[in-house]
Amino acid sequence: MTAADLRFAFRVLAKNRGFTLTVVCTLALGIGAATTIFSVVNTVLLQPLGYREPDRLVLIRERIRKITPDLLAVPAPDILEFRKETAAFEDVAGWIGRPSDISGDSSRPARVDVTRVTANIFPMLGRTAALGRTFTAAEDAQRQPVAVLSDVLWRTRYAADPNILGRKILLDRAPYTVIGVMAPEFTFPPRGLGGSDGVWIPMAFTAEELTSYGDMFNYSALARLRPGVTLETAAAVLSSTSARILAQYPAEVRSQLALESVPLPLSEQVVRGSRTLVLLLGSAVLLLLLIACANVASLLLSRAAAREREFAIRAAIGAGRSRIASQWLAESLWLSLAAALLGLFAAWYGTDGLARLNLASIPRLAEVHMDARVLIVSLALSTVTALIFGTVPAWFTARADLTAGLKDGGRGSSGPGRHRVRSVLVTAEVALALMLLAGAGLLFRSFLIARAADPGIRAENVLSFRLSLPASAYPKPADNERFSLDLDRRLHALPGVLAAG
Repeated sequence: MTAADLRFAFRVLAKNRGFTLTVVCTLALGIGAATTIFSVVNTVLLQPLGYREPDRLVLIRERIRKITPDLLAVPAPDILEFRKETAAFEDVAGWIGRPSDISGDSSRPARVDVTRVTANIFPMLGRTAALGRTFTAAEDAQRQPVAVLSDVLWRTRYAADPNILGRKILLDRAPYTVIGVMAPEFTFPPRGLGGSDGVWIPMAFTAEELTSYGDMFNYSALARLRPGVTLETAAAVLSSTSARILAQYPAEVRSQLALESVPLPLSEQVVRGSRTLVLLLGSAVLLLLLIACANVASLLLSRAAAREREFAIRAAIGAGRSRIASQWLAESLWLSLAAALLGLFAAWYGTDGLARLNLASIPRLAEVHMDARVLIVSLALSTVTALIFGTVPAWFTARADLTAGLKDGGRGSSGPGRHRVRSVLVTAEVALALMLLAGAGLLFRSFLIARAADPGIRAENVLSFRLSLPASAYPKPADNERFSLDLDRRLHALPGVLAAG
């Protein structure tokens, strides 16, 4: 393919604006969709988590097979036991999340995610505060009421006030002092493990928590492997740790249980619930791109029949078959390049729209963006599509009897072979489209079934809400009961309320 081929191909396509626009838009749809979904695949499945050396971060879960085969969170004392295994782990941190009410300023009280974390969680992740600082081990051990805000909360509730440091806030009516604000991209725990864009406060284990062996499997443990330590080595080390932990259980249950501690790669745990969904989306858009390529190849075959006389004349004045075939490839290259530019423009807005959706079912969706890897893949897709739909007409034109195209009424290369290929392309288009349609139909049918399912109650005109009472104001069960009875009485008194409970 020469520069002259490219110049001539550009002039030919410019003269046939309707055909060119149709092909470019068809390909741009497939390339844009494929680029958008690959951006999701790239961010969710291929890019490392935004922490320091994330491949050495592991979650530690526990399992008691006689109770359940599922992996469980861990009791608080077990986190301290895991910390003792310094041969396998550089450090071990813990966290537990809860929703809380935030107040103490001119804004209305709001619900936020509050995550209690051990002070070493931030150094372990290799992250520091963008404004101020994170809390120290001494503040954690002394149960100091300090708080670190997420960038989202700082901007939405406090209008990115640079003087936020030192301000008092109320979490479940308990006062805390703001000492830091994290960077916009920081989220912990990561999406896929709950996610938190609220407030981080010291873990500050209580005496009750530290003695609850075999109870309150509510805490998460995060460990950093030492360099060179494999997952298998860590599992072997935790086997002895499990035996030591089990020895702390009450005697009446100790002999009846077998406790296992299991290290799990953090990155895999983040995406394990969404990997299949993301790959299905990727497969669907690849089918869409193949349909677009088959459609364009069919259009080019039809156009080749109309250009038989043109190619016959070029052959008669000395153009070889390879030169004619390269002409088709040059036109295909221009079409795919234009489609790639238009597809990238669509993908830019598509990725931005997906990031704004921030669906809970796909972790890290808010981080989706187009980077160099996505651009390279998009360019590769454009090149491959050009070869796919450009090779078919080029091959048939090169094999055809071009001299027959000069004869009056000659059929040239529009013989049975071309008709067979066009039929194959149309059949492939229909088959791929039916696959996509069947998948979409099954998803829509599942949606309709889910909506039509009888929940066993009449939900018309029924409202529900959830609340939790701050322990500082309602420390005893009797206080909670009193509040509930009073709330029930006041709800019954509201106009229009027929029943409450």
